Amino acid sequence: MRIIYPDTGRKLKQLITGLLKSGLTQEVRRMNYVQSYTIQNGKITKQPEKIIRIDIKDGDTKKLENFLAKNCKEAKIWQWM
Repeated sequence: MRIIYPDTGRKLKQLITGLLKSGLTQEVRRMNYVQSYTIQNGKITKQPEKIIRIDIKDGDTKKLENFLAKNCKEAKIWQWM
């Protein structure tokens, strides 16, 4: 599971600290300098983002989603595979 998070350093550090202290994960990987491109009203907009990779145990996905909904409404969950 990956989480896309707005490019805000302090809140992101708080999120990572909270995830580790909650025991939901043992490791968080943050990828910097990611650009998100979208089209709005016929114009292409570019926004910096960070991608967070969180390794969790099977069955803890719902716990993680609940944690993010409660503590970090800006995060977007991106699932693949």
